[in-house]
Amino acid sequence: MSFVFRVLAFLVFVGVSGCAGGGSPATDASPSVDSQPEPPKGRGEKCDDSAPNCQSDLLCVDGVCCESACEGECVACNVSGYEGSCVAALAGTDPRGDCSSVDCTGYYHSWQGNTCHLRASVDAIDAGCNGAGACLAAEELCPVSGLGRADVRCHNVCQVPDTTNSCAGTTPGACEGPGDRFEPNNSCAALRRLPDLNYPDAPVYTFDQTQHVPDTSDNDFFHIKVTEGNYQHCECPSGSERYRLLLTVQAPADTGQYRACLDQICGKDANCQTISNPDTDAHPKFAQLPIDFVGSCATTDEFEAFVHVYAFSNPSCEQYDFTYRVYPIDAQSRDCL
Repeated sequence: MSFVFRVLAFLVFVGVSGCAGGGSPATDASPSVDSQPEPPKGRGEKCDDSAPNCQSDLLCVDGVCCESACEGECVACNVSGYEGSCVAALAGTDPRGDCSSVDCTGYYHSWQGNTCHLRASVDAIDAGCNGAGACLAAEELCPVSGLGRADVRCHNVCQVPDTTNSCAGTTPGACEGPGDRFEPNNSCAALRRLPDLNYPDAPVYTFDQTQHVPDTSDNDFFHIKVTEGNYQHCECPSGSERYRLLLTVQAPADTGQYRACLDQICGKDANCQTISNPDTDAHPKFAQLPIDFVGSCATTDEFEAFVHVYAFSNPSCEQYDFTYRVYPIDAQSRDCL
């Protein structure tokens, strides 16, 4: 091996091993580039809240170095094209979840058969910002929302929907024909409470609303509460007294047979009377149904009663009428027991 070759071989060895004469590796002579501290990040650059490393005049907001804290509804500092500046969130977005659900009660979708439906309320996930630093309002979201819950139902025998002038925009559904504001009350589970009676302050109530039973499958159930207000002239030696609730029902004109019941248990139908209009020898035009209650002279007493009205034959869209009142059975002695 020539001298030149041996010198070249030695130089190659020194270059590869990084040491000569027992010296330190060449890499120890200068620090790694990766160990240098990262320079502070400028506006719009991505940052981490746990270690933001933004320039001293910037804050880490929405994942970028921002010129301000960017507080408020429907604003953001990471809007595309405006990174680092606090601007309104884009319309239809909600980057911070600022917007809540929107109730669309009062906005109407359409008639579906005999039923007017509201617009569906908007869930928070579908609500959003308006592009001007605020959440979209009901007047912006609800007019284009989908089909919601039923609101107004027209009776399928006595009424037809007013599809020309109602159940659109903010106009409620309207029905043409006699209505029944108590429907649905076709069962004890759906019974409607009537105005309370109080003796002696309000002992009589004449019920002349829009109740009717236009077909034999219809039933009307009502609830009555009676209060006897510790009448001060009670003269019963035993300290007990008896009151009567009297229900009077009149069938509508030109109908067949109706049946009215008054009981202390809903649906029991034990205290009933059949009526017709015009009346017949067997069935009068009016039904008069009593229930007696026993109370104490010394305390205020409360009682409940339940009304059930339905038709056997030839029902009508015309309303039936009824009156109910409470009174002591004997006004002088209070029917002392």
